[in-house]
Amino acid sequence: MSKYTHHPKRAHNCVFCNNWIGDAQMQFKNSVAGYEYEASAKGKCTRRNGASTGACYSCPSYEPSMDARKLL
Repeated sequence: MSKYTHHPKRAHNCVFCNNWIGDAQMQFKNSVAGYEYEASAKGKCTRRNGASTGACYSCPSYEPSMDARKLL
């Protein structure tokens, strides 16, 4: 299982979205790198009627979560 490190300012992925429900085992690294998370994690999107989406999926309904807003 691979882990990615992204910053919410540069990557609008589902793992950073307020509408995504899932456990990607996100860990804060630092304010420059952002968060490290499990790339293959699956979750559900409340904006897409509970459709299954991966942590790395990027959609037009992105809203930053509370964790993501800390770094924006």
